[in-house]
Amino acid sequence: MQVYDGKDTSKLLYVFNGITDATRKIQDTSYTGIKNANYKKQLYKDYRWHFISRNDTRPNEPKDIGESVISNQKLEGKIGMLNLEMTTIEKVFLKQKDAAKYIGQNVSAMCIAINNKTKLSNKYFLFWDTINEDLKNKYLETNELPEITEKLNAKKIYKIHPETNDTVKIYLSISDLSKEINISPKTIKKYSNNNTIYNGFKWKIQ
Repeated sequence: MQVYDGKDTSKLLYVFNGITDATRKIQDTSYTGIKNANYKKQLYKDYRWHFISRNDTRPNEPKDIGESVISNQKLEGKIGMLNLEMTTIEKVFLKQKDAAKYIGQNVSAMCIAINNKTKLSNKYFLFWDTINEDLKNKYLETNELPEITEKLNAKKIYKIHPETNDTVKIYLSISDLSKEINISPKTIKKYSNNNTIYNGFKWKIQ
């Protein structure tokens, strides 16, 4: 098994006696991950992986392994922003667009940087799940991961006291309200529009 620099596939970095040997020597790698990366000619853990025949008389000689294939799979998940040395996680974002906005870039540029593991605005951006566990644990010692506080494209529903007009409770979506009382979206919209009482309270959708 030959292992090449992911940024320059002409540079042969390591030669191992098979996948199992590679997983023992290179941290956070798996047999399946390496096997798939070799088959699909994709990067895995910033490396390109290339099987060579056991009959190859020059296993330590670089081969022409071709260009890396960029996966068309949709990329999702929290994004970690790392320093140039990739030794520290500086910030974590819920989405790619959040990370792009933070550094004044567009989402396309962010997607390319994540996919190719290249720097953008002097930072590296990686999916949280792919970052080294030690770096993640160090970050979590003094930080918390961002969480979704409101449901995407959902309007808030205000439960209002009919006499004082004070807001008693705020629901982040109709589905959240439905967990508490049995009501349909059509019904709650009707009472909201008419400013009438239902179940002892007024309701306002905003």
